[in-house]
Amino acid sequence: RRSTMKKIIVLCMSMMLWLPGLVSAQQALQIVRVNTDDVAAYLDWAEDSSEALLGDNVGAIGTCVPVFGADDPGDVFFFTVNPNQESLFGLDFNNPVLQQEIAKISDIRRVVSRDVQLTIRQGGAPGSLGRTWSQAIFFVETTPPARYIELLNEMERRLHANGFDDVSWAAYQVLTGSDTGQVVSTLRAPTRARVGAALDAIQFAPWSNFDAEEGGFDNVRTLVHAYIADCEIYASNQ
Repeated sequence: RRSTMKKIIVLCMSMMLWLPGLVSAQQALQIVRVNTDDVAAYLDWAEDSSEALLGDNVGAIGTCVPVFGADDPGDVFFFTVNPNQESLFGLDFNNPVLQQEIAKISDIRRVVSRDVQLTIRQGGAPGSLGRTWSQAIFFVETTPPARYIELLNEMERRLHANGFDDVSWAAYQVLTGSDTGQVVSTLRAPTRARVGAALDAIQFAPWSNFDAEEGGFDNVRTLVHAYIADCEIYASNQ
């Protein structure tokens, strides 16, 4: 199923985005998968076009580039967030400004799919870490998700109590497409090394609740896919 061109997964969460202080359990994310053979050019476009795409809307726009776990070299997540599903579904994709900006990269990318996620656990907003941050992204199957979210809540409390007050968990439920029903959890930190240190602690520290003996994560979720990514915000309205 792989094409000869370099494949990229771009996680695009609509034309309104993550914003520090606006995290809400009602936030709706639009996910657009894109394939491109020129990552650098696509990222340049994202940075150059973000202000125009955001306009006067409350939100932000940025990208996450997988360093590990990408389906192919060159995978990228271009992301935004809407305050709720109403605002997401009400987006005007024929907006002249949007069409004008998209036309600039129409010859280097192909849209594969467009899906929706809903925030089910708010975490520290990426912008609170500054313009750049890193995160681990986990796609999991879990039924019901409430117990998984409880474990994330407890894990964040233990991390903060043991020297990791600069990391946070967020979680989203996939509402459409082939991953419908899965939960996407993200562990965010200022740097990729800090994400790694937090993951080391989660897996091996004696205070961690990851171990199955405590009714840990392996009892409530099946890991489907994971990424380690570096992220950056290009535009935000607060």
